[in-house]
Amino acid sequence: MQSGHGFTGPDDIDSTPQAAYRDAAGRRHEAPGAPAMRFDSIPDYREGRSATLAPSAGSGLVDVLVCTAASLDACGILLLDGRPIAAGDGRYQFEIAPGRHRLEVQGYDAASTEFTVAAGETAHFTTGQSVAVRNQVDYRTQLYRVKDATDLIPVLSQRAANQSGIGCLTAVVGILLIVASAVTSQFAESTALEISFAAAVFIGLTALITGTALAFRTTGRLHKRAKANRLTVARVAPAAAPLTGPAVAFPSPYDAKEWSSGRTVRGPLMVFDLYLYRLARRANGTAAYTGTGEDLALAHAAGVRAWIDGTEVPSDWAAWYYPLAAGEHRCRVVYGDDEAELDFAFKVASVADMTVIHVPVRVFRVLDELAGTFTDLRPEIAQWTAKAPQSDVGAFVNADNKKAADWVPARRWLAE
Repeated sequence: MQSGHGFTGPDDIDSTPQAAYRDAAGRRHEAPGAPAMRFDSIPDYREGRSATLAPSAGSGLVDVLVCTAASLDACGILLLDGRPIAAGDGRYQFEIAPGRHRLEVQGYDAASTEFTVAAGETAHFTTGQSVAVRNQVDYRTQLYRVKDATDLIPVLSQRAANQSGIGCLTAVVGILLIVASAVTSQFAESTALEISFAAAVFIGLTALITGTALAFRTTGRLHKRAKANRLTVARVAPAAAPLTGPAVAFPSPYDAKEWSSGRTVRGPLMVFDLYLYRLARRANGTAAYTGTGEDLALAHAAGVRAWIDGTEVPSDWAAWYYPLAAGEHRCRVVYGDDEAELDFAFKVASVADMTVIHVPVRVFRVLDELAGTFTDLRPEIAQWTAKAPQSDVGAFVNADNKKAADWVPARRWLAE
């Protein structure tokens, strides 16, 4: 995808990454020193041509499907314990030593998790289920640990796909009937014709409602099936004062919403959101989210750290809930080795609800193809409140604030 900017300076960039990076030659890349891996493409996995391996004696196995774009053809980066090991969307299987590990996937955003694997155990992960997370209008890289390899990326059965297609087609026919009837009714010269047009409108409305319901029911089943294969989404991390309880991380803010239902919660849900710009600048000065070569394919972002009221709290590329007492608090967010920093104040209300705070972090990896070097663009951090907390009474009066979509921040920059 071509950018409208050349990325020559901070005033010559896209407000947000316009696409996940793709290798122009369709290649994938492995980093030097990476573990031996079996790789299968996403089409091979979807067609049942990807076998599931078993770990050797004394080792654990990681099975992860990397998917960083709805088109299934991007060049996402896979990191293990903070080090990039491969780039290219697809299924990776590799052995690791038993113990605690960190896994991360970066596309035009990022997702992190920590896990423990025992000898002889396989840990299955996927970012391919982002197509089946509700209340998202665009693709998000969200890392879920799942029970097995059956639904690393949800696939409609042929029957379900046919039903969904019929539903969409029926809805389209309904819209056409309504529009055609509305237009032609203007020229009706008899009661009989008016009755016919009214009947056509009724049939069109019926087709529209029926078709829409059929399509939504099919996608709803897809969501439920994907969700049923996930293991516990909440990742609990011990934390000290000023937190009033453990910090909890979620792959998606929507997961936090579901987890909070029936619980007494108070404090911010901070969504640490990587905006990773990987582009190649051509000799003519234009920049594109495509390129070639290992350097750009494996060009990844560092991590993020956070402090609340002077105490470091657990943080990575996820949605983190920090339980706090009501009142004023301060947060400091640092990217990488002090490459960017943001300090801001926020207030925790005396109500049992979360405040969703979006913390986007811009990171630039722009390769000048003519010079063969990366452009020096400093990273940036911003923050804005995506959802204010509401009391039970306030939520009843202002039901919009409790919409699930309010929990999922739009991918925008603060200045917009």
